[in-house]
Amino acid sequence: MGYVSKRNDASQAFDYEELQEILKMEAKRPIREEKRMVKLVDYSLARKWLKEIGVDSKAFSRMVGIISIIDECNKIKEKIGKLTLEKVNKKEEGLLKLLEKIKLYLGQEDTLENGDIILVFGGKNPGRIKKAVELWKQGWAPRILISGNHPIYFEHEPEALAYKKWAIENGVPEKSILTESQSITIVDNIKRSLSLLENRKVIFNKIITVIGWYAQKRAWMSLDKYLPRNKQIIRVNAFLDDDNQLSPTKWHLSEFGINIIFNEFVKMKIHDWLVMNSRV
Repeated sequence: MGYVSKRNDASQAFDYEELQEILKMEAKRPIREEKRMVKLVDYSLARKWLKEIGVDSKAFSRMVGIISIIDECNKIKEKIGKLTLEKVNKKEEGLLKLLEKIKLYLGQEDTLENGDIILVFGGKNPGRIKKAVELWKQGWAPRILISGNHPIYFEHEPEALAYKKWAIENGVPEKSILTESQSITIVDNIKRSLSLLENRKVIFNKIITVIGWYAQKRAWMSLDKYLPRNKQIIRVNAFLDDDNQLSPTKWHLSEFGINIIFNEFVKMKIHDWLVMNSRV
């Protein structure tokens, strides 16, 4: 556990060495074999984005290895922010329409309905737990499961414990809260949370997921791989202030926001490769 990340935040590139360390630290849990080869992500949006800004890349094609994916995407990250901003500032209609499609695709929500548990993914944004508590108070599910320690690149108090404290202070009784405070990635959130529910013998058929809009697709595609077909995921986006640089209306106006959103496609591609090429 002596590894020290070279990154300071989620917008920065990670290398194959860091991926290996992350995989060592994540919990072990098998995916559903019947879902291993099911494709859940449309990478054509990422390919079209790169084409719009004049970047030639094979990173999101089918037959490419994990190291090539990481190395090529790291090179893209060095210029995607600048190239995208140049065209955004010129108000190039084709790119703006594509970025709007990407926003809607990554942040797609489901029609809200009653569930058995609310799974809220930890993070810096308090809007996640605020949304989860609102849903609980409105009666959409009887329990909240809060998952998250901290990212590999930034050590602080476990996010799950900070979220739990806020939820209790804002009216949720402790008996209605479950916490998992060891996970470091979305996949780790999912594996540890599902194992916790099994160990506690918590039965559920419908699970409401609460996370930032830009990570909603990744959370959904990862969770789906571990759930039986008869379980339902209900996606709900967390609160995010309009002036936040990652808000749906602001993300494409800064290199930081652009890199965060591009990173979502990179992380989903890496996850797909691992699922289809690894039995761990």
